[in-house]
Amino acid sequence: GQLISFIASLVLIPFFLFFMLKDGHKLIPFVTQIFEKKKAENIRSLLYKINETLTGYIQGQLLVSFILGILLFIGYVIIRLDYALTLALFAMVMNVIPFLGPFLAVIPALIVGAFQDPMMIIWVSIITLVAQQVESNLISPNVMGRVLSLHPLTVITVILAGGSIAGFLGILFAVPFYAVLKTIFIHCYKMYEASKLRKEKAEI
Repeated sequence: GQLISFIASLVLIPFFLFFMLKDGHKLIPFVTQIFEKKKAENIRSLLYKINETLTGYIQGQLLVSFILGILLFIGYVIIRLDYALTLALFAMVMNVIPFLGPFLAVIPALIVGAFQDPMMIIWVSIITLVAQQVESNLISPNVMGRVLSLHPLTVITVILAGGSIAGFLGILFAVPFYAVLKTIFIHCYKMYEASKLRKEKAEI
């Protein structure tokens, strides 16, 4: 039953994503049509801001993977690993996948290294470990912090807190969840300030 469910998910998810991308622009008008004009504009503005936040997060993830691919390529060239560019490009693509990506990315490099020279397994492992540490502790917090307007220390704290609260899912969704909450809070606060200012002007 689990196998059938997994296969069905693999088949259905691409179709689901296709129609989400194809008709995604219809979602906001569909949601806002049940509200009066003023509230609809407010909700529409909030949803567009959330969309921009999530878009920034995805772009940040792609940039982090790109930088990590460059670091791995430099490392592979230094140790003279065969097919360094191909392996680095593969790692760049795989690192877009959270958590599992780095483990999938290193497997081909280890196999190539083992055929080239058994000692290469150790060098590939060291290069991968160093690159992953630089990415997780330096590159990712700074890149994600910039695209989401968050301090790098805040990004690290959010990831650690998410991991301690919800484990793997917490690590996976902590940063975008926090960024969306921040967007909603700022939007609501600005609406409150604008409403308060209008009341003060009306009283005057």
